[in-house]
Amino acid sequence: MNLWDNLTGHARVWVYGAKRRLSDQELTLVKNQLEDFCADWAAHGAKLACGFNILYDQLVILAVDEQQAAASGCSIDSSVRVIREIDANLNIDLFNRLRAFVVRENGLETYSPSEFKTALEANLINADTAVIDPLVLNLDQLNQEFIKPVSDTWLKKYLVMTN
Repeated sequence: MNLWDNLTGHARVWVYGAKRRLSDQELTLVKNQLEDFCADWAAHGAKLACGFNILYDQLVILAVDEQQAAASGCSIDSSVRVIREIDANLNIDLFNRLRAFVVRENGLETYSPSEFKTALEANLINADTAVIDPLVLNLDQLNQEFIKPVSDTWLKKYLVMTN
């Protein structure tokens, strides 16, 4: 059961970014698998208040309200296992933390570190370009700070390299 809309702003989040936009069929598969997972996700026998969302058809976000029951190491491991299964089945590279996601009108542009540097050098991206910050910790941050200018994220290190 997906409780995404009922979670508080303090709910802890994990963001996984795919290397490409998912097809409608893939989105259905991911949603079904995460629905099943969330229906049973527990920590030390306590059901977790959890949910998921898929943004831009490319970012898989899992959340748990730890004020009701805290996610334990074992329960977090089980969430990683389900994400790994999804990743392996669809070959979407969800665990690549070096990928940059630039927000455009038609969705996300995805860049490897070298592609990001090249886009900066070509002035296709600059310090003010909107990007996804996958390092948000909770739903409040996701709702308020998920999209930031390059200069306010870990990607700012590439700005120095291109000057």
